Amino acid sequence: IAFSTVSCTDDGTKSFERAEAFRKTGEYEKAITEYESAIETNPTNPEFYFGLGQVYEEHGNSSQALKRYEQAKKLAPSEQRFTTKHLLLKGKTLTDEQKYDEALEVLERTDDPKAEEFLKTLGLYFKKNAESKYAERDFRSAEKAVLKAIKAGRNGPETLYLASNIYENLNNEKKRADFLQKAIKKAPKNKKWNYEAGSIFLSKKQYGAAIKAFQAGRDYKDSQRLLSISQQRQKAHKLRKANEFYLAANEYFKKKNQNLNEWEKALENIEKALAILPKEKSYRDIKYKLQLERLLFPEGNKHILMSVKDMG
Repeated sequence: IAFSTVSCTDDGTKSFERAEAFRKTGEYEKAITEYESAIETNPTNPEFYFGLGQVYEEHGNSSQALKRYEQAKKLAPSEQRFTTKHLLLKGKTLTDEQKYDEALEVLERTDDPKAEEFLKTLGLYFKKNAESKYAERDFRSAEKAVLKAIKAGRNGPETLYLASNIYENLNNEKKRADFLQKAIKKAPKNKKWNYEAGSIFLSKKQYGAAIKAFQAGRDYKDSQRLLSISQQRQKAHKLRKANEFYLAANEYFKKKNQNLNEWEKALENIEKALAILPKEKSYRDIKYKLQLERLLFPEGNKHILMSVKDMG
């Protein structure tokens, strides 16, 4: 919203202009007098309240400044300058009063870069509080504090790892793993954290991820042994899956009911088996038979070129 400061009638503009001049030269008492005179003349202009609020803020009177910013907001609710200034000062005041929870709620509502200074103070407070509650084994309180620390921008790898440990003690494996992965993303060379992530993946039978994590955590504790176990289990898992596809392919193959759909299903399954173990001779043999016999069907003629190419 734009408000004109030029008028032929006495709408408070002249007092406002004098007030602005006094504010810029640091003559706060005179500025306050002129702003109040402008407001008395025209109580519906939000710029007058905003200017008076700035004087009070610069003069160290936060309560009066907040009151004036609030009045400016009510008169012009869509003017972002008024809302931002009010939120910043309110957040700062609450932070100074050590009302950190309330301050965080206020500062979350603005994305002004100036809010970062206060959010850093809040983030540090909440992180220390989380560490204190964690040491006391009050994990629920630690959880609340660490999430507030992260919300305030204190989201470095150490804070994220603290959150992971808190959730481990709260028996929330999903959130533990999520925060651990976020910590590793910011500190990928941390062997301890990679080792812990590998252990989680191994327990969930996510062998590929476990192998990757244990390789990154190499030389930490028994990571080499667990890496070997993960590789063996991944291989066994692949064999089981490939064999399942192979057996399914055989079942379709044995039906021999002159139904092209059955041959397609058999071929689809053996392709899946070969995707896992591409060099397995028995799988390649059945694929060869399937492709050869499919050519016996009229519907199979369209596959001749592809089949011949595969057999070659």
